[in-house]
Amino acid sequence: MQIDFAAGAFSQFNLDVASPELVNTDFTVGIPITWRRGANSLRVELMHQSSHLGPRYFANQHPSDYSLSFEKLSSLWSHRCGQWQYYGGGGYLLWPVPTTLKRLFVQSGLEYRGPRVFDGFARFVAGFDVQSWAESSWKPDASLKLGLAYAGPDPAKRMLRVMLDCC
Repeated sequence: MQIDFAAGAFSQFNLDVASPELVNTDFTVGIPITWRRGANSLRVELMHQSSHLGPRYFANQHPSDYSLSFEKLSSLWSHRCGQWQYYGGGGYLLWPVPTTLKRLFVQSGLEYRGPRVFDGFARFVAGFDVQSWAESSWKPDASLKLGLAYAGPDPAKRMLRVMLDCC
């Protein structure tokens, strides 16, 4: 079992103007708890996400009441079988703003880790992920990723992934 703290900031900029301007920043912070036994893993996470418009974008676009934030309780189970791993789960939005947001979502996917190449320092990796939210009338969003994962011979150390993401 492992308990972590995860946080991130993800920003979008308008680069089509003379002086690039901040459009939006999403902040996330969460506490994932993961458990693994044999080929099975389970992650349960409580996470907060909020979106904030950039000041210039806000001034230029004049949105009337923009606010988006929520806490999310989710779980994801996975099973590894050789070089393949499949997973599935879902979650629920707690205290969303605006309160009219539909709260349920599901997620599933499949990952592949190929054999080691380049004297054992890299491997081909691929993944296919599908998410579906009640908010979008359960219309699925899919993502396909392909690339190489570089790491030393010790699998416990960090790795660098160079990926092509097709959505």
